Amino acid sequence: MSRNEALYSLGQFEKALQRLREAITQAQDGDPLKQDGAIQRFEFTFELMWKTLKVYFEYLGKRIANPRDTFKEAFRQQLFSDEKVFLDMLDDRNTSTHAYDFETTRKIFGHIQTSYLVAMELLVKEIQRKL
Repeated sequence: MSRNEALYSLGQFEKALQRLREAITQAQDGDPLKQDGAIQRFEFTFELMWKTLKVYFEYLGKRIANPRDTFKEAFRQQLFSDEKVFLDMLDDRNTSTHAYDFETTRKIFGHIQTSYLVAMELLVKEIQRKL
């Protein structure tokens, strides 16, 4: 894996993160349909995030196969300081793909809005710094 491939993957993640930011801003009016759309963007952004980490680690010569192990390695490599937020993010992404009730989706939207977005933004900056 080359540095250029890692930078490309990071760029794709950044674009998705920007679209997630936009969706969260639009959904702050409490509209359930907009919140559902923001959650869909979260799911997409989450996938790009963990795959970007996977590519980054391949660039460093490490092979990691799944999101949970990728986050654990990212924590060991000090790409972020709060491992729990990323593991909670994984749990919420897994839940959101099967969530059909308003209370669950509202709770997940709140997590995205209050902590996940910031954690993702900090992760981007740290990967940029290390690349």
